[in-house]
This record gives sequence, structure tokens and C-alpha cells, in this order.
Amino acid sequence: MKPITNSDAASRLLNKIIYSDGNYSNFEFKRAFEEISKIPSEVQRQVCFAMLYAAIGDQDEAEAQARLIPLPLKTHKDNLDAACAYNVANRFMDASIALSSIPVKTLIAMGDAGIALKLAFSTFSAKYAEEIMNKASGVDDVIKEFHGSAALFRLLNKFSIDEGHVKGYVEECAQAVKPWLVGKNKPLAMWHSVEDSEDMAVVDFYLPAEPEEFGEILLAIASIDKMKYSSALAHGFMVDPQLYEDIPQS
Repeated sequence: MKPITNSDAASRLLNKIIYSDGNYSNFEFKRAFEEISKIPSEVQRQVCFAMLYAAIGDQDEAEAQARLIPLPLKTHKDNLDAACAYNVANRFMDASIALSSIPVKTLIAMGDAGIALKLAFSTFSAKYAEEIMNKASGVDDVIKEFHGSAALFRLLNKFSIDEGHVKGYVEECAQAVKPWLVGKNKPLAMWHSVEDSEDMAVVDFYLPAEPEEFGEILLAIASIDKMKYSSALAHGFMVDPQLYEDIPQS
């Protein structure tokens, strides 16, 4: 029997928290933290720490841990894992850079084209997503699951909106709502859609906030200077302390 490594144990405990919908104990968090601390690879250790804090909604600490991922990344696996960590830390530009450094043919050989396509959708890496869809087989289920993302990318291409422009917009929205994640033990979730008229790309944010906080959240979002961004970009918000059980997460 193959022995269980620190990385195996850490991954198992981390995944339990990620998929718990916020229903985990402080003991389970401490166990995951301790196992992650024992991972010998510095890259993998910081990746897991970033994902752990993002899973409990501590976005500041998730970003801090993501910044500690040692650069330059030496392997394609490290780049893919780092892209996952940057993504959950809402550092979309960093995630896109790490992800797009992996040749698509290498992704296919690694068997990770589906994971990479989800990341490309989540980080608004339109050109890379298109390349994966054109070259990789077996990603139809991902395209079907993320049909809103695929439609959004087509619209961005139609209006020639630069993906860096979109990343900046989404990062600013995510920063504006961070205060309403504190103490909720759940992360911010996002989904993509296109208005029925197909002239507006919409990024939907799902917050584990109380209904009475909605007004304050709208005020925070209103502080964003929309004049800096394309009129074809828009956002939507849903607040509910019981979120995530039936919501598709990007």
C-alpha cells in the first residue's frame, strides 16, 4: 500500500473544508493548517494556504498567502496550482499569467485541459480559453457547465474588449465587497452571464451576507468609477447567508 504523504493528508483536509459550505469546525481548520505546514514543497504549501483562507472567506489572508508563492515557478504543475491559488485569492491577472505560461499541448498531455479551461473562464483569460477549446478534446462538459462564461467571452470578443480591462473591473468589484466576507466562513462566488439582448456582459457576485446589508454593499459598489470601464460590462449581486448549496461556482 502506498504510504499517505503530508501532501495527501493536507489535500484531503483542505478539500473537506472547501466543499463543506462553511460547515466545518475550528478543530478541522487547525488540522488542515497543521498538515499544510508540513508540506515540503514551498510552492505547494503556499498554494494550499491561499486556498484554505479563501475557502473560509478570509480574502485578505488568502491574498497575503498567494503573494508568498515563490517565483519564478519551475514546473507546469506549479504554474497550474499557483493559477488556482491566485484565482481564489481574486488575483486574476496573476492567475492568468501563471496559467497561460503552460502550452496547451502540455496541458492536454497532463490531462488537465478541463481544469485549465475552468480556470481560464474564471480568470477571464479569453484567448487562452479559446485555444484550449480549439485544441483539446473532452472539454465539452466544461463548456456546457460554464455556458454563461462561454457566452460572455463571445460578447467580449464581439466588442473587442481587452481581457486585462475585464480583470481590472472584476478585481475592483471583488475588493469593494471584501468587508462583507469577514467572519462569514464562506468565500465570494462569481458566475458569468449575458443579458438577453446580448449587448451586456454581466459578472454576478454571490455574497454570504445578510439581506439588511444589501444597501451598504450597493453603496460600496457605487464608489467604483464605471467611467474607466466599457459600458458593455455590468455586475449583479445576490446576498443570502445560506448561499452556495445550489449555486454553480466558477
